[in-house]
Amino acid sequence: MSDTRRLRIAIQKSGRLSDDSIALLKAIGVKLQIRDRLLIAHSTNEPIDLLRVRDDDIPGLVMDGVADLGFIGENELEEKMLERQAANKPSDFITLRRLDYGGCRLSLAVPNELDYSDVNSLQGKKVATTYPYLLERFFKEKEPTTTIQVDSGLEVDRAVMPYRPLHAKQRQQPPRHLARRARAAPNQSSPPPIAHQPPCSLQPMRY
Repeated sequence: MSDTRRLRIAIQKSGRLSDDSIALLKAIGVKLQIRDRLLIAHSTNEPIDLLRVRDDDIPGLVMDGVADLGFIGENELEEKMLERQAANKPSDFITLRRLDYGGCRLSLAVPNELDYSDVNSLQGKKVATTYPYLLERFFKEKEPTTTIQVDSGLEVDRAVMPYRPLHAKQRQQPPRHLARRARAAPNQSSPPPIAHQPPCSLQPMRY
């Protein structure tokens, strides 16, 4: 733990999953004093501090040991894990529990005029994404010979760029995790293996 006297839990400051995470803590008896403008909320009945941060900051806070636990979506967790592995930064974590709220689906979408048959149809194309590492892993697993340009900084407006989702079966899977940093036992020189690390692959889809 970052502080042996208090447990630090990182959650998303705002967003569709923030309320459910706070409700879960309250349901198990944790009383919190939350003020909208403050990034830290303290429990009034337990030695717990709530770190209210951006969702993409949560994996790093847990992996670096700044937070002891984190509520995080599978998409953000695995993207940051791959990013930190590429940068040789700590990337170990342990998934303590998969929660029963939220849903995760990442999809590839193409313009209506593109003649698409499979991922090879994207050979040499530029793909805009906020998940460059997950996208790269998807193409390596799906079709290693396909070469694409990954642009993680391009904003695409659906209103001006018609598209159609690609084919594949939708996967309904709760992405919300309660995760903590993987720690070494007293006689170990490295952290224990990850207890559970489910894949979060891109899910092309046709409606």
